[in-house]
Amino acid sequence: MTLLHNVPSHVLVSAVRYALGRRTYIVSDTVQAVSGQWSKLNRADKTVIVTDVVRAFKGGSTGMPQDAEQWARLLRIALDDPHLGLATREAQTINRILEGDIYS
Repeated sequence: MTLLHNVPSHVLVSAVRYALGRRTYIVSDTVQAVSGQWSKLNRADKTVIVTDVVRAFKGGSTGMPQDAEQWARLLRIALDDPHLGLATREAQTINRILEGDIYS
C-alpha cells in the first residue's frame, strides 16, 4: 500500500469510522495508514479516533477477531503516545480492552 503524505487528518478520522465494523481488508489498511500518520495527527483527531475505537470494542462491533487485533494495535499506539494525554480512566479502559476484558 502506498501511503500518501499530507493527507488531511479528517480524512483519516473518516477512514477509521468507515472501517470500524467492516469485515474486509480495509481494516488493516486503515490501521496501517493511521498508524503511519499518528505522530502528525492533532490531539483532537487522535481523541476522536480513540473514542470511536473504544466505543466499537464496548459495543462488540470491531468486526472479525483479526480486525479487533488491528484496532487493538491502534489502541496500543494511542496508549503509548505521551502527547495524547489520556485520562487515567481512559487508559484503564484501553488496558482492559488490550487484556481481553472488553472484546468484540
